[in-house]
Amino acid sequence: MNLSLTKKCVIPEMQNEVLNFLGFLFLLFVLVPNLPPLFQFILMETFYDTEFAQFTFHQKILLLEFKPEVFLDVITAQKVTEARFKIQNERAYAILCNITGITDSDKSGRDYFAKHSPILAKAIALYAGNNVAQTIANFYIRYSAPKIPTQLFTTMPDTLAFLQKHT
Repeated sequence: MNLSLTKKCVIPEMQNEVLNFLGFLFLLFVLVPNLPPLFQFILMETFYDTEFAQFTFHQKILLLEFKPEVFLDVITAQKVTEARFKIQNERAYAILCNITGITDSDKSGRDYFAKHSPILAKAIALYAGNNVAQTIANFYIRYSAPKIPTQLFTTMPDTLAFLQKHT
């Protein structure tokens, strides 16, 4: 008896999107961090590095990732926001904000972000990879009442799926 096993995509019309998404994740988390900067630039379209965060455009999503051990005060919030505005060049994007690197924050930094984050943003997905970041994100969402779609995520696939709806 000859048995052959085949896997079928549950929703065939989404197969290309799933493969593109998996390829994007592979580039973002496996391949790109281990490549020389020139190749990172070519693969990820556009890459910017600032004192407190790194910015990458991929398709129609702006990825903003805070560097490790960032204390979010008003000065840090202003510098990151000013860099984002300059990089965006007056164009609105869906924004993936990886706040895992933020170790603590103060009220002035949170307030500044609450006021300025929605500017030039179609939607914001806050990715929190630890408990501190989750607490900061929950606090932001609960008390700032964002005027644009904003959600907290702890898994990258869910984060990107949310943002794809807003590109």
